[in-house]
Amino acid sequence: MHFPMAIPCPAGRIACRLKRRTMFEICSKIFVSFLVGCVASFICASTGGAGLISTPALIFLGLTPQSAIATDLLAMLGGAIGSFQRFYRSGTIDFRLGGKLMALTGIGALLGGRALLSINAESMQKITAILLLVILAIVLLRGKPQPRQEPASALLKGISFLLFVGVGFWGTFFGAGFLIFASTILVLLFGKSLLESAGLLSLLSLTVGLVAVLVYGRAGSVQWSYCIAMGLARHWAVHSVPASL
Repeated sequence: MHFPMAIPCPAGRIACRLKRRTMFEICSKIFVSFLVGCVASFICASTGGAGLISTPALIFLGLTPQSAIATDLLAMLGGAIGSFQRFYRSGTIDFRLGGKLMALTGIGALLGGRALLSINAESMQKITAILLLVILAIVLLRGKPQPRQEPASALLKGISFLLFVGVGFWGTFFGAGFLIFASTILVLLFGKSLLESAGLLSLLSLTVGLVAVLVYGRAGSVQWSYCIAMGLARHWAVHSVPASL
């Protein structure tokens, strides 16, 4: 008894090729995000503008502006944890001042996170483009701040503390440049040296990152594969480059 010869169907082969291609694209994007995390950390060490690299790169990889900002902020935790460990061991963190600044920054970060999630993707794309140019101009034009010598008045001290609510808001709303603003305030208004301010910045980075986990993690705005890859890159880089966050 003869049976008709089965005609090979290419559907299985096509599906297999598509699966391999999809896996290759995913792995390639994760690898690119790891490289972006490394480059952003080196940029952060010299200018404080890591988000100028990482946020546009994540948007280029296909993320919405909100998702790119959220993913980048959570990835920042990788470098912030390593930076905090190093400054803690060296004893350069002012925990008395840092605790107050963390509370104020945390309040602003909660408000900034909610504000970002309330804006639609199309509008945020335009806002992101404008803010990136503004931060880039600040990075290129700003000079090296000098620590304040004379003691601040009670009014100026109060304003200086309140500014960190704005720092926290900016940290979760946009991310890029918030370390620049915080460092400038610490040096000019609080009279901290660059090393002392770097120790405090590690606390503020942890604060913004943890609030981002709470707000954006619950909202489902984080691309976790990119976040983990960039976080590992930043954690590695913080041990290679001074004051990288």
